[in-house]
Amino acid sequence: LSSEKLCKGIGWIRKPVHYVEGFLRPRLTFLLHRPWRYLPLTLILALTLCMPFLEVIPTSGSIASAVIAVFAAGLLTRDGGLVLASLILLLAVPVAVWHFGFSG
Repeated sequence: LSSEKLCKGIGWIRKPVHYVEGFLRPRLTFLLHRPWRYLPLTLILALTLCMPFLEVIPTSGSIASAVIAVFAAGLLTRDGGLVLASLILLLAVPVAVWHFGFSG
């Protein structure tokens, strides 16, 4: 990979990253302190342990990966609102498994 292509790719990705960073800020930080921190971490751990079994059902692995990415962004930016949103999105995983896996 040439340095020119790398610099071009970094230049392209800066605009979307800057846009997303506008939404991320420290809020609801009490969710990121003990004992509240352990609830989302435990749920994400359980989700990662179930992910190999979810790969059989279409889109469930992608939804689970997106939830983990949103949670990681909230944790890294100390954004409790985003952590809370990822916990709400975590509810979509069993719904997707049921809908796509057992209703068809």
